[in-house]
Amino acid sequence: MSVATSCLKWVDVLENQFDKSWVDLDLQLNSIDEEEDLQITTICRKHASSLASCFSQLVHKATVIFQSNAKLEAQLLHLREELAQFEKTQEKLLQEKNYMTHTLVTALSENHKLRHPDGG
Repeated sequence: MSVATSCLKWVDVLENQFDKSWVDLDLQLNSIDEEEDLQITTICRKHASSLASCFSQLVHKATVIFQSNAKLEAQLLHLREELAQFEKTQEKLLQEKNYMTHTLVTALSENHKLRHPDGG
């Protein structure tokens, strides 16, 4: 499993936990409405709404980052495959160059021997 995939799953789990906690907090605030001062409940709801908004923005931005990381991981894998292919091609070309160089040197040596049979 890639890092980006695990991060996206982590965001989903975190978001689900937040949603459950938010529902529990809302239920608690509703019970205070009936028993306590309405002004305290209003202040608590305002702060809780602000926290929820900040959390929602954080989750959205984290998800965008994780999705970007997933794309970059895919590109990295592709580039690694291309690099391996190019390295194989380079090795093959180097072997061919060495063979051609050896063949050329051998042919030049034989040509020299044929032109100068006296060893000079």
